[in-house]
Amino acid sequence: MNILRSIAAVLLGYIVFAVSTFSFFKLIKQAPHEVAPLPIMLGSIVVGIVAAFLGGYVAARIAGRRPLEHGVAMAGLLALGAAVSLASTLGAHQGVAIWSQLAALVFMTPSAIAGAWVRSRQAVSR
Repeated sequence: MNILRSIAAVLLGYIVFAVSTFSFFKLIKQAPHEVAPLPIMLGSIVVGIVAAFLGGYVAARIAGRRPLEHGVAMAGLLALGAAVSLASTLGAHQGVAIWSQLAALVFMTPSAIAGAWVRSRQAVSR
């Protein structure tokens, strides 16, 4: 039962991140792996940071026990997805932008861990 809750926590945290960022790109009609104007890049990075923070927090909250570890697992899933996307993009062809994958690795992965850390601090203070 605990392993299922752990898996659900990590996956639901990741879904919070993925749905939020996917929705943002759909809303602004911008593909995440194409060259984008600076304001769109900055806006999507901010949205991604907030979504990752919330995803890490949700993973930690749902997990119940060992919240930070679950948030780190969610961040690892986020980083794995970004790394695989980056590798496939680099292997594809010239002219494809990699800014969104790099932003996910550099800014969003740590933000997910920060969200889990905040939740873990809340759990300790109770």
